[in-house]
Amino acid sequence: MAVVSRCMCFKCRKLFYGITSSGNPPPNICPECVAKKEQEKMDARQVEINIQLAELATLSVEVRLAKLDEALIELADQLDQMASRSINSRSLRF
Repeated sequence: MAVVSRCMCFKCRKLFYGITSSGNPPPNICPECVAKKEQEKMDARQVEINIQLAELATLSVEVRLAKLDEALIELADQLDQMASRSINSRSLRF
């Protein structure tokens, strides 16, 4: 059952209404502060991507392709690890 409660943001001290399920604590950060934090993360990530693209622009085509191959292998390994963790967590539930 959902419960609407009045909450105060720990970051900006603004009052807001929070929705929680019974038995869970109410939120302590307002949606505006959460959105601002997510935007800051996205902006930082975009800066990182722009730096990487600028570095790639100075490299030869062969080196770019080699870096892409390395990145794809690393991404495939990460996906395999995520899939194995997901399978392991499902098997522990039963």
